[in-house]
Amino acid sequence: MKKALSTFVIAIFLFSFIPVNAQTSTNSCCLKNNNGEYCSYTKSENCDLTNFDVSDKIGIKKSDFACSQLEVCKPVCCINKEGTCSEKVTAAQCIDQGGVATSQTECSAVPQCQKGACVINGQCEYPVTQEECTRARDNFDTETTFDIEVTSINECAEKHSLQEGCCVTTPSCGRKTSKECVDVSGEFKAGMLCSHPDLAGVCPGVKKETSKQCENEDVYWFDSRGNKENVVGVNYDGFIHDTERDKTNKIGNCDFRSGTICGQDNNGENACIDVNCNAGDNFVSNGWVQYKFDDGTGHPERITITQEDLGGRDARYNGESWCMTNTKSNPNTPGTIHYVYSCQLGKIEVSPLGTFRNTICESQTKDVQIEGKTVAFESAGKAENKWENCRQCGKGWGNKCDDTECYKLGGSRDAEKSYCRYSTDGLDECLPKYPPGFDFTGGFEFDKVPSSKYSFESTCGVCGAGGTNSCDRKECTALGDCGNFKEGLNWYEGAFIGGVVAVTAYGGIQAGGPVDLIKEVFTLGKYTAPIKLGSKITIEKIGTFAAKQVASATITSTTLNGMNKLGESDGSAIYQDKGDESKLYMTGKNEKKEDVIFEATKE
Repeated sequence: MKKALSTFVIAIFLFSFIPVNAQTSTNSCCLKNNNGEYCSYTKSENCDLTNFDVSDKIGIKKSDFACSQLEVCKPVCCINKEGTCSEKVTAAQCIDQGGVATSQTECSAVPQCQKGACVINGQCEYPVTQEECTRARDNFDTETTFDIEVTSINECAEKHSLQEGCCVTTPSCGRKTSKECVDVSGEFKAGMLCSHPDLAGVCPGVKKETSKQCENEDVYWFDSRGNKENVVGVNYDGFIHDTERDKTNKIGNCDFRSGTICGQDNNGENACIDVNCNAGDNFVSNGWVQYKFDDGTGHPERITITQEDLGGRDARYNGESWCMTNTKSNPNTPGTIHYVYSCQLGKIEVSPLGTFRNTICESQTKDVQIEGKTVAFESAGKAENKWENCRQCGKGWGNKCDDTECYKLGGSRDAEKSYCRYSTDGLDECLPKYPPGFDFTGGFEFDKVPSSKYSFESTCGVCGAGGTNSCDRKECTALGDCGNFKEGLNWYEGAFIGGVVAVTAYGGIQAGGPVDLIKEVFTLGKYTAPIKLGSKITIEKIGTFAAKQVASATITSTTLNGMNKLGESDGSAIYQDKGDESKLYMTGKNEKKEDVIFEATKE
């Protein structure tokens, strides 16, 4: 009996130490319960664990601690999705409803919650928070101004309104916004033109609609004092009518999207003109003035558009561009310049690409949609002239130049797009589609080849080097500014004359002097210009050598083969006697293209 009683007492003693909560408590702090209440201490099964989707921002959905012990359940100043501010809202509720929970309890301590006026597109809103103003700017993608000093909607309108009217000041009147008028301490007449009959006493002498001027893309009347009035076509009643509805279908309401903009028409008066360029239209040329000697006045020059200006067409669309040259010949004759012509708002703009064709004009045409219809639209621009590549034709496998290789060297298998053209006039000739010009720099001296990017040496000098190995008129002129052949002239004289035509046409060198000297300077074909007594050549890193006198008959080509060849330049070579290094010889061709040998001296 005693043993059974003892066991019962021990059991009661142990049971007394089991926590009461473990037996009876199932409550939790629900950050949101099924009734939509936040931070409520209730049974765990009442917690909304499905719709409370911000646990990733808070970290929990419920807690065994009391709600008063959770930071997320303390009241804060909440900035909601619209930018308004609310106090005594738990952080859990604020975040769940899409707001921003600040670290402050009182909203007066939060800068974004300060109230003032928000100016949006000239319209005032008051009172709003700074955050509301910022969000309005982002939502409407427009500029806003927040003014915390404004204390009423009337004060905001007076200080910031963009409503226009006549601003009466002493001694003048002008069209201004309300804000601008306040800034100059004027009396604002909302919505009225300064030419309004009722303002004649305070704005004397202001006459209505005295001139038409361009304002943005539209045509407006201006009064006698230079104040903008209404779009041409709006019936005058002394008030401002400047809404889109007021301007619709008025003759001064130009529409760039449909192809019109304010400009001078053929009568020299501002009006809605076609932005496209049409043959017969005329426009004021920028920067050019016609001077009238009879009255000593200058007037902007007016240009009439021709079909030739438009590349042979009757019209060009605004923004369209095309290629032109001053000689209109292909291959380009000496002095040819490439231009990019473009139609810009009814005017022809011209951009030259340089006298020497280092860059040339290229264009392409694509189908585009304009005003609901498909049209062919041309676009042109400058491109590097890759004429040098054409010379490589026939230097590869098999040493044969055909049309396929020629076009590929010019950048395209398509003959129309390639920089090279294949000529069948001679034998296997690959010629540049746009022959280069000669870019002379500095002074011209007859005793040396001019310092230039493209010289007679580097262009005309290859004439006859391929194909038939003979230089004819067509090949010569196809290579560059290589000359106008004339009957009775040798090839080098014709090349020289043509080259001088090219450079003197643009204020370059004025050539003259003995023909023999000319022959020493310029080369053509696979032979150099004939060498003679006094001729000089320069070999890189070795020096300059001059022909001293004709070598003795004992010096032959066979003899030279046993000597040291120091180098070669422009078809002439310098040899040095192995036994006597002071003995130098210069080889080359004379006028008859015969081999000649001179004794030479190093300078």
